[in-house]
Amino acid sequence: MSKLEEIKAALLIERRAKVTNKTPAQAKKVDSLIYLLNVAINVGQNDKKGKRESTDAEVIQVCKKQIIIIEELLAIKYDDNLFAQKAMIEAFLPTQLSDEQLINVIANLIGEMDEPNIGKLMGALKRGHAGLYDGAMAKNIIMDMLP
Repeated sequence: MSKLEEIKAALLIERRAKVTNKTPAQAKKVDSLIYLLNVAINVGQNDKKGKRESTDAEVIQVCKKQIIIIEELLAIKYDDNLFAQKAMIEAFLPTQLSDEQLINVIANLIGEMDEPNIGKLMGALKRGHAGLYDGAMAKNIIMDMLP
């Protein structure tokens, strides 16, 4: 199931719950999912090459950006609804690679390349593991592992 399909399924569940549980919190949850879905869909719809479905990597990026915005708002003022919204969006993010897993992936990529360099390694890492690692951490690991 794609990330867009996951969000659509969650929205359907929450809309059904809203019918029986008519609380402001439930309505905000539905509104938040609708907003997230629309932003995620628009990434593919507004592509310069033509309309297409957003990729999982693009949807993950949208989720991460939304979480950053929420964290900035929470730093200004704590709000239970924002905290709940953040937790809901985080549920759509894949589990990040641990430091050890990232080191192993990079070591394997280095072993597969004739002349590894940071650009080739970061590109290969992005193609195979987009959204599953911290880019700055990956760059530091690569710099440490390359001669």
